[in-house]
Amino acid sequence: MSNKGLRLFLSMLGFALAGHAGVLPPTTVIGGKSVPELEMECWKWIYSISTNANPMVLCEGQLLTNSQPRADVFFIAPVNGLRPAACSRVYTIPEDTYILVPILPVTYENIDTDPPLSIPEFHDILDSVLNEPAFLKASIDGVALTNLIQYRATTPAFDYTFPDADNTQSMNYRRPISGLQEPTVADGYWFLLEPLPPGPHRIVTSGDLSVPLFFPRGIDCTITVVPVSLPDRIEILLGVLTRSELPSKEREPLVNALKQAKRFFEAQKLEPGMNQVRSFQKELSKGLDREDPDLFSQLNERAGRILEKAKVELRTSKK
Repeated sequence: MSNKGLRLFLSMLGFALAGHAGVLPPTTVIGGKSVPELEMECWKWIYSISTNANPMVLCEGQLLTNSQPRADVFFIAPVNGLRPAACSRVYTIPEDTYILVPILPVTYENIDTDPPLSIPEFHDILDSVLNEPAFLKASIDGVALTNLIQYRATTPAFDYTFPDADNTQSMNYRRPISGLQEPTVADGYWFLLEPLPPGPHRIVTSGDLSVPLFFPRGIDCTITVVPVSLPDRIEILLGVLTRSELPSKEREPLVNALKQAKRFFEAQKLEPGMNQVRSFQKELSKGLDREDPDLFSQLNERAGRILEKAKVELRTSKK
């Protein structure tokens, strides 16, 4: 190969590698949440969905978008280990979205345990099956990830409430379970991906405990990352605000600023739209950063990304 050909090959190789999103360090914090805290939020999301629409029970890819709780992180639902085949999913997600990926997820709780165990006893049991897993595998766009043992993520103890018995735990324990469930600890191996570039991607993971209590957990995801227009990005933020528990008095000025920004962006008036987004960020800083740091981080970071995209479009329009 000539020097010119080698340079071209290395350039193309570098471009190809740059097209793959990186796995973030286990200590990463996104939107005010660590990986274990995001893992806990993922389980609460799973437990809030009935079995006939639950992405942990059913493999249909479109169910993964069912009431996703965050604008900044997309949760790939675990599988419950009761099915022998890998769970194959096909779905789309918006650009600029982090992805939380399970490799070997486990939860432990005191359901049907008498006398109930303590939290330290939970950890002892989880350590006994997770410290040396039988295997862990993961790949992104055909590139295998290594040193997966570093992605162990253990949550604090948490609780959740089932309004009725139509839930995944009733299915797992084969009897009706409802009401408050506490405490629960989630554990296992999870990693966080930085946003993937627009286009098709494939994420494959699998793992098994050191003791074969379930079928090996396997997920095969074909993902299309789609570009998101400025008005649609505003709509995503409005959705986060609508689902939040902010009092209407605090929510109203935020919603008004976003709606005005959306109108400007729809009219291709980029600079006024950007000014409204900045007004939105200023309104956020009037106490939300202290009252609800997680919501503040989500909204402020997404608003910042909107401004970045708007600046790019503005520069392009002036050429």
